[in-house]
Formats: sequence, C-alpha cells, structure tokens
Amino acid sequence: METREPAATSALASVSADARRFLSQAEPMFPGLSRLWNGKATMGLPRLDPNFQCSSSY
Repeated sequence: METREPAATSALASVSADARRFLSQAEPMFPGLSRLWNGKATMGLPRLDPNFQCSSSY
C-alpha cells in the first residue's frame, strides 16, 4: 500500500519493506549492516507535499 502523505515512518509497512530491501542490496558491500538496523526509517515524497508545489528539494 502506498502512502498518500508527504512523509512517512517505519510504522507504515511499505517504508519498512523499502528499508529492508535497501539493506539487502547494501549488505554485500557492507557485511553486517542489516543486523545493525534499529528498525527506524523515514520516507519523503516531495511530489505529495503541497509546500513543494510538485518540485523536488534538490
């Protein structure tokens, strides 16, 4: 399920899933990284933030 908020935390299952996917891809370069994860993650979606007005922060 995709969030409809401009920012989300790991309380949302899709944010945790994205974090786990990233860690699994980074694990070959940084062995043991996944085991160090504290379970916290955030996701920002600038396209949904009315303050950005459909622009990116970079």
